[in-house]
Amino acid sequence: MIEIKDLNTSQIPYVINISDCELGEQYISKRALTHLIKEKGTAITRVALFDNEVSGFAIAYILNFKQLHNILKNNIDQLPKEYRDINLQFGYIKSIIVQKGKQNIGIGKMLCNDLINELNKSGANAFIVTAWKKKGEIPANKILQQSGLNVLCEIPEFWKDESISIKYKCPICGNPPCQCSAVIFGKID
Repeated sequence: MIEIKDLNTSQIPYVINISDCELGEQYISKRALTHLIKEKGTAITRVALFDNEVSGFAIAYILNFKQLHNILKNNIDQLPKEYRDINLQFGYIKSIIVQKGKQNIGIGKMLCNDLINELNKSGANAFIVTAWKKKGEIPANKILQQSGLNVLCEIPEFWKDESISIKYKCPICGNPPCQCSAVIFGKID
């Protein structure tokens, strides 16, 4: 049985373990997750429990246009024109990660749909997701498209600067800099 719940502090070590394996060592820290849990209102943090074990997690935010511009590292002009409306309230899905061995059983889709519902309740009328492209493939492609999100653009070396500053080790590129691309998915309600 799969359950989606708010992340709590006792689950942080499990989330970090999944993140280190799937996203790269040091990509998410205990300090950052603790801050997100306390940051009610603009951040949404969820865990997926499969048979009562943390098997996935997701992080999302409510952003205005300026904040989204910063997240996309000044690549906002690559988005279709309708996404560049300063009056939009964006639901930004930063991460949806499922533990290896628990993938392809519906956990990622449940996390994505849960985030979209919560972001919508929080006032989002547009959604943006940064999806990792590794070795020419987008692992989250099917989940995101099933949730009504479409490919908007691709940003090469999206995590390069962040990987250098945080010093995380990408599972594909190894030590910084990360050279992976982000494929931006989105939809407007």
